[in-house]
Amino acid sequence: MLRFLCFNLIFPILFCAGANVMIDLFSQASTIKFYKDGQELVLSTEEQEKFEDLFCQAIENSLEKPAYSVSLHDQTVEAMKEGFWVKFIFNQTMVKHEMPFDELLIHIEQDCHGLNVIRGNNGKYEGRCFYLDLEGTLDDVYNFLNQIEIETKQEIELESQEIKETNVEQENKHVNENENEQEKLNDENTIANKDTKAENQDNSSDEKKNIVINQNPYSEENLSKSQQELLNHLS
Repeated sequence: MLRFLCFNLIFPILFCAGANVMIDLFSQASTIKFYKDGQELVLSTEEQEKFEDLFCQAIENSLEKPAYSVSLHDQTVEAMKEGFWVKFIFNQTMVKHEMPFDELLIHIEQDCHGLNVIRGNNGKYEGRCFYLDLEGTLDDVYNFLNQIEIETKQEIELESQEIKETNVEQENKHVNENENEQEKLNDENTIANKDTKAENQDNSSDEKKNIVINQNPYSEENLSKSQQELLNHLS
């Protein structure tokens, strides 16, 4: 599960010592969001601070140069489905070189000595970009974000495993409860069958007695008239 955390601050969210005017724009962002392969990768407070330190080091002593790149919205959105991207969001529309923006979007790549800064305005990434010529590379920033992404995957896998184990445990508990319930029903059925068998045996005994009584050769029904008279005379 990806954690969600945004940083909305009144004070500058990013401060780089000795930064030029272009870099100062990053410090005026109210929110920073991170993306990996189109999915938001959210940093903890400690991770956020670490990113700021690494990013400031990466762009320190960089020079702003004319940008020849022009962003197209659909292509930019499609490109964000791969790799690491960082979005700096502003509370108001900013203007530099007569180019308005309320977002600055950068692609974090390895072995990158220059940085295209894509302008976002009213939800669109259209028009000319800014460009920073870096003194070094963004490798440290990239490696840091990549490590977070790996740890996030491990957390998701661990959480998924815990959920799976919990589901198996609950399923086993449910099966055991069903087995106990079935065993209880079987015991009740066994007792009921014994009672029924005993009742049937009692009824069978009564029927046998009736048969014996009905078959008594000395009963009045089974004696002839002369036998009855002789029996009466003897009695």
